[in-house]
Amino acid sequence: MGYKTNNAKKYFDWMADRTIESLIEFINAEGNDLNQRMLARAIPLSESTLRLNTTIAKHLSKLKDDMRNVGLLPPKPDACGSKQVTDSPVCNSVLNRRERKELQDLRVLVVQLKEQNISLTQALMRYEKMEQYLAEFGVLPR
Repeated sequence: MGYKTNNAKKYFDWMADRTIESLIEFINAEGNDLNQRMLARAIPLSESTLRLNTTIAKHLSKLKDDMRNVGLLPPKPDACGSKQVTDSPVCNSVLNRRERKELQDLRVLVVQLKEQNISLTQALMRYEKMEQYLAEFGVLPR
């Protein structure tokens, strides 16, 4: 992958070992976007680099969309005007700080529960295979 600048290289090197879930700490207090100041300090880059470098800005935009798909960020602000989204508490602009914090905690919990669901499903599949083997041969392999 060709990097246009040293800043882009620094950004992508920093992001290489991060997952979407590991970026939860960089979501702003309102819970509706990434805090670019905190992100810039962690990388370390300037905030203007995150905004103005087109390579980085495009990747951040895609990353935010991925975070929205996972449920870590609310739908885009322009989506709140649509009929199906207006009932969402995320689109209600009068959420107080406690409700925003609670909403953020719930998003984190959803991600954790999805991960736990995946691991439990995998364990269940292993037990089903063992049950089939036991029914077929009468003993479990050692």
